[in-house]
Amino acid sequence: GYAISFQPRGATTRATAPAKTDSVLAFNNPNLTVSVHMAAQSAAVTEVGTGTVGILDSTPAVIASATWDNTTNLITFHITGGSADQTVGVTADSTFQRLLFNVSPTGTATWTFNNGAPLVQRPGFPAGLLKVELSSTFGAGTAWPSFFFDLVNVTSP
Repeated sequence: GYAISFQPRGATTRATAPAKTDSVLAFNNPNLTVSVHMAAQSAAVTEVGTGTVGILDSTPAVIASATWDNTTNLITFHITGGSADQTVGVTADSTFQRLLFNVSPTGTATWTFNNGAPLVQRPGFPAGLLKVELSSTFGAGTAWPSFFFDLVNVTSP
């Protein structure tokens, strides 16, 4: 497979525009799993940037997300209308981490990290078509982290 990476090029001192890509296909839920391996590479937490795996509804609004913030070394997991956001500590050392979003056949949405227990959940997640968005946003400075996405897999029996 091919990895997708987002990183600014050239020297600048102003904020740069976000980079993103959305899936062309929409996927029906419930009974859906989205798995993405994500890594970051950074020399310091002063390199301002975030990488995000977003789940979009048909409008297309982001209704679930996992966001890696290089300045805090945390990934924040969120589901709109779900339980409180949860964070997991990570290191930007190019090691891929597995982020898994699942909507069960009964309509419960969950985020898990590296095959662990569910971190955030929402029962009664709205049924409908979903898309996957991979993105990065970079702040002001002269050096930024790089975000890598690989093994993007969507399954829906």
